[in-house]
Amino acid sequence: MQNNNNYITYLKLYFMMKKLYLFLAVMSITLTSYSQSDETVVTYFNSANAKFKSKDYNGAIEDLSKAIKISPNESGLYYSRGLMKDKIEDYEGAIADFSKFIEMNPRDALGYYKRGLAKFSIFDFSGAIPDFNKAIELNPKYAEAYFYKGFTNNTMGKKAEGCLDMKRAEILGYALATEYIDKFCN
Repeated sequence: MQNNNNYITYLKLYFMMKKLYLFLAVMSITLTSYSQSDETVVTYFNSANAKFKSKDYNGAIEDLSKAIKISPNESGLYYSRGLMKDKIEDYEGAIADFSKFIEMNPRDALGYYKRGLAKFSIFDFSGAIPDFNKAIELNPKYAEAYFYKGFTNNTMGKKAEGCLDMKRAEILGYALATEYIDKFCN
């Protein structure tokens, strides 16, 4: 039992760090897309990053919103703000921001995946499935999208479909899938 608790704690820490690195990567990519002369957006962006690191998610949202007002065509700002809204459980707001990101980046699997997770969080399971499907269509090796599609199908009572997707996630190396397959599919 102790080893199982250590494993679960490790997984939680792993996924928390993975989200942090992903956010910082998006923030860095977004920052490099600005010209050097646009110091106001960069200032808001850096402030949002600092607030994120200190877990002031509302403050980060405010700064990202100010940056969006100045530079409304920068898709990474919407994605980053969507992540922050997800952190404070404003899932409707996150869905709106991820939708704007998708509108600007229709070939980006991550946007669909994140919007699917936000829809799942508000129990819009039938809305989450098409987003996970699109993420998988754009990136057929997207293990997390397979896993959450499977988890969503299981939640809707579609065990056969759900377990098939979880098994695909496991084959693609998503460690959490094995635990859930053992619980829900065997």
